[in-house]
Amino acid sequence: MKRHALVTLQIGESKFFNLVNENFRKVCEKHNWSFEVINKRAYRFLPVRKRIRRIQFEKFQVGELLKKYDRILYLDSDILIRNDLPDIFKIVPEDSIGCVMEDIGPLKWKRDEERLRAQKRLGQLPNWKEGYFNSGVFVVSKIHRRIFSTRWSSLAGGRWADQTTLNYQVHAHKFSVYPLPKEFNYHPEVCAEWQKEDNRRNSYIVHYAGSEAKKTMHKDLKIS
Repeated sequence: MKRHALVTLQIGESKFFNLVNENFRKVCEKHNWSFEVINKRAYRFLPVRKRIRRIQFEKFQVGELLKKYDRILYLDSDILIRNDLPDIFKIVPEDSIGCVMEDIGPLKWKRDEERLRAQKRLGQLPNWKEGYFNSGVFVVSKIHRRIFSTRWSSLAGGRWADQTTLNYQVHAHKFSVYPLPKEFNYHPEVCAEWQKEDNRRNSYIVHYAGSEAKKTMHKDLKIS
C-alpha cells in the first residue's frame, strides 16, 4: 500500500500553528494520510542573495521524507484547507509534480524575471520558456527527490530563492508538471478577488501569503 503524507514547515513560534495543525490533521484523518511537521533546521548553507539562513529552504527536507513516503503533499504553515479537500493524490498523476502556476496577472513580470535570473546563474534550459509555480503548495513522489538537492551549485538567488530553485530543478530534470486550479493554492498576489471571504471559502486551499494576509488569517481562525 502506498504511503502518503501531508508535510508542513513550522520553525519558530506562532500563535496559530496549533490551529493550523488541527485543520491539517482533520483532512489527513479523512484520507488516511500521515502528518509530518518540519520543525528543526537541517541545512547550514548560506543562501545566495543575503547572508542569512532562510527558513524557507528547510522545505527541502521533503526530499529526505520521500525516503519514507511514496507521495507528499507539502503545504506552507500560513495555509488553511477545507475539510472537503479531495484526495489530491488521486488528482495529480504519480509521475507529475502538482502545483499552481503563478506567472499570471500584472505581476507576471516578477516571475519571468526570476526564471531568467535563475538560468543566468545555473545554466540555460531550452525547455523552460514559461511557467513558474508557487512552492507553498506542491505534490511530489519518490521519483522527484532530485529536485531537493541542497548543493550550493544547485541554488538560485533572487526574490524567492527556495521557490525559484525548485522551479529550476523541476525543469532541469524534465519532470512533468500537472497544473492545478488556483483553488488549490488561492493566494492574494495572483488572485485579485482574494480579499472576498466567499472566494476564500470556495477555495480548497487558502494561502495567506504576506504580512497583510496574516491579519486575515487571524480573522478566519478567529484569533484576537
